[in-house]
Amino acid sequence: MVGPRVVGARLFLPLALLIAAACRQAEDTRPNLILILDDTLRRDHLHAYGYPRETSPSLDALARRSVLFEQAISAAPWTLPSAMSLLTGRYPSSHRVENDGMKLSPTIPLLAEVLKQTGYATAAVVSHIYVDSPFGFERGFDRFDDFGLSKDYRFEAGLEPIAEQVTDHALAEVRRMGTKRPFLLLVHYFDPHWNYDPPAPYDTRFTSPYSGTVTGNYQSFSKYALPGETLPPGALQHLIDLYDGEIAYTDAQIGRLLKILEEEGIARRSVVVVVSDHGEEFKEHGSLGHGPDLYDEVTRVPLLVADLRKPAQERRIKAEVRSIDVFPTLCALAGVPPPRGVQGVTL
Repeated sequence: MVGPRVVGARLFLPLALLIAAACRQAEDTRPNLILILDDTLRRDHLHAYGYPRETSPSLDALARRSVLFEQAISAAPWTLPSAMSLLTGRYPSSHRVENDGMKLSPTIPLLAEVLKQTGYATAAVVSHIYVDSPFGFERGFDRFDDFGLSKDYRFEAGLEPIAEQVTDHALAEVRRMGTKRPFLLLVHYFDPHWNYDPPAPYDTRFTSPYSGTVTGNYQSFSKYALPGETLPPGALQHLIDLYDGEIAYTDAQIGRLLKILEEEGIARRSVVVVVSDHGEEFKEHGSLGHGPDLYDEVTRVPLLVADLRKPAQERRIKAEVRSIDVFPTLCALAGVPPPRGVQGVTL
């Protein structure tokens, strides 16, 4: 017996093909969609969201051209279920990719699959295993660049590429796709996630003198992660300083990506969305890091939507929205109906 979700997926295909055929008959003027997923990025550590440190000049500039959502809620406090919710428009209880060893059901369409069926070129550049093919993230992408992480991933090996490499690969994918048809590009940066070890000069951008033994390496501070474990004097601020350096470094690389797209005439035909999968705790409630808790520091994430086809104008939305709303919003911008089962709503 064929289940209702399978039937829904099959019924969606003819409609998608009709839209794609219509687009081929005339010039396809739909926007490029650039989705930037900035891992472990706390909303309140961005200057555009009121942080006193200037950690994010590139995102601040983009915010002045964006709809900025002040109360965006992630679907989960860690990467795997949160990223899958972003790309399916469903809560983790619906997509069911909630832990290691799980893979997305073929009956649940990903954003890339939906857009590809309607004529979009699709490419992804990802930098961590929890946004990778073992869990089904590659489906629908013409090209899926994971830097080889899925072949022999080990957390302790530090195999994740740094933001400069991610930007280089993302630009290569844009140039490979060309300008004959609109594209979806997913760019995933991992740098703000521990280990907190930004390259120079960002490693000292915000640091004050510190002589303790705690470093930004996870193994150095993990024993202090649980509530009740007190860090040595000065160590907590040192970790925050390094984390802010990672944010600033990633911000600079996002700025480089957007600047080159602007110079090459691609940005003015594009919509850019910047979002995070979750934030990070720094002992506000006793813990370090992310994963088990649902405090605001972890679940409230930045969300910027910049339609670069239009004159620059900043809008701030105070209403609460959800990361699962990004999927139907991008569908709406592409003129594509979201498939059945999507739980988010267009913004």
